[in-house]
Amino acid sequence: MKITNYKNKISPQYSVTKYGRILEPNLNDVEEEAGVFNPASLEIEGKLYIYYRSVQKPNYSRIKFATGEFTQSEFSIEKSDKTILQPQTDFEKCDGDLKGGVEDPRTVTIDGTHYMIYVGRGTSNNICPTSRVAIASSSDGLKWTRLGRLIFEPFQQPEISDIDPNLLDNKDVILFPAKFGNTYVSLQRFTFPSDVMDKNNLKTGMWWAFSKDLINWYNLTPFYFGKNDWENLKVGAGTPPVLTKYGWMMLYHGLSGKSDHDPNRTYKAGLMFLSKTDPTKVLYISKKSIMEPQGNDEKFGQVNNVVFPSAIFKLPSGFLYSHQSDSTGENFGILYGMSDSKTGLATIHLN
Repeated sequence: MKITNYKNKISPQYSVTKYGRILEPNLNDVEEEAGVFNPASLEIEGKLYIYYRSVQKPNYSRIKFATGEFTQSEFSIEKSDKTILQPQTDFEKCDGDLKGGVEDPRTVTIDGTHYMIYVGRGTSNNICPTSRVAIASSSDGLKWTRLGRLIFEPFQQPEISDIDPNLLDNKDVILFPAKFGNTYVSLQRFTFPSDVMDKNNLKTGMWWAFSKDLINWYNLTPFYFGKNDWENLKVGAGTPPVLTKYGWMMLYHGLSGKSDHDPNRTYKAGLMFLSKTDPTKVLYISKKSIMEPQGNDEKFGQVNNVVFPSAIFKLPSGFLYSHQSDSTGENFGILYGMSDSKTGLATIHLN
């Protein structure tokens, strides 16, 4: 399958700074002793709401709630006892064991309504666990209503037209926080059978999808599958896009190594900018990673060697260390998973 070779059309100026671990598991709480990571976030009425993946051993996930506060000198998170999503449906639960669950939320606000894209790891096509993407909505960011699984029309590419996208593993999905005309836009990350990937020279990567109602998605279009050494195995979306002076900015993740089973495989983060008016038009994709595993929290955990950006939020001028940067730029906070065990904080400054 032919994949477009993108050329950068802009040269954005940016810098990334890490500030270390800000969320770690309570080892005395059975629901999170295996990890708290890969959170989503929403800014609601001046507060930062955080929705994080809480993992019970051996690998059973819930989405739990915390609030964040940032000042000129520090960032703090306070956990609550509230569970946002508990595994309920067949595609979120595996009967008879503690596998799967609900995980890796991504949140955006569109026309005043909050939406959460998340992964259900349950039973599908008699296989358990499998990854299926679903969506929920909320008016206040606290009470969430399931809207259902995403449903996909068939692939249009002749090489894979006989493969049902609804039966493929799908993860790392993001929704753009705006409609383009009357159309919703998302990025999906399907995983094809190995023989299909080998036959079509296809990797696991990002696909565009479009919808009128957030449930039914059409025109699945290949987007980006990685072209650099640090993302040679697979790529997928990370943070939801945010609008900047350069266009839509999105952090994504790339995986490098000899194979998925390589003990030294490494997750890093890259950066891309997309057109304000047409997000399918690429303006910039970083050739080098902008974040990579460095300290012990990022190198050792449930899965070693992982930085996984998943949430991004705008920082007002002068807040959260941004006073150290050029006051005329734009500053964003980034929450990211650390080796599938803890959550870290970073900032990105657009000069």
